[in-house]
Amino acid sequence: MFSSEDKQSDPKLEIWGAITNGFQLSLQLGKHEYRLGDPIIATIFLKNVRKTPATLAAFGPTTDIKISVTYGDGKPVPRTRYGIEVDKSQEITASTPIVIESGKQFGYKIEVHTIFDMTAEGDYLITAKRQVPKESGKGVAEVMSNAVKVKIVP
Repeated sequence: MFSSEDKQSDPKLEIWGAITNGFQLSLQLGKHEYRLGDPIIATIFLKNVRKTPATLAAFGPTTDIKISVTYGDGKPVPRTRYGIEVDKSQEITASTPIVIESGKQFGYKIEVHTIFDMTAEGDYLITAKRQVPKESGKGVAEVMSNAVKVKIVP
């Protein structure tokens, strides 16, 4: 995880999901075509578009952010052995509160290729989601990112 002071989103890649309860999520990749075996690292930005600062609980990138990967036909991509373990180990222990000022963002990096079996050539679609506190202060809502298409080539 890194704060908005560490890195801002790349304006050339800046595409955001819909605003949900005062937040937006953006999933960015360094490129959209990868060779088989190349690392695929997603940078995910959570932006506070509320008029006031927001405090969220942060547990870690793979707990805070839920990545979804599908094939070009919409079928889900299976998880790697590590991805299955990550999914099983979502027991929440301790969190660190993070404050995102109005108009600022907080970033995560996730190695998608270690969580999903993307070892076949073809098209994939990657999305992300995160739970955020409702503006009312009661309960949580889920904010969705933009969808990013990736092509794996030999």
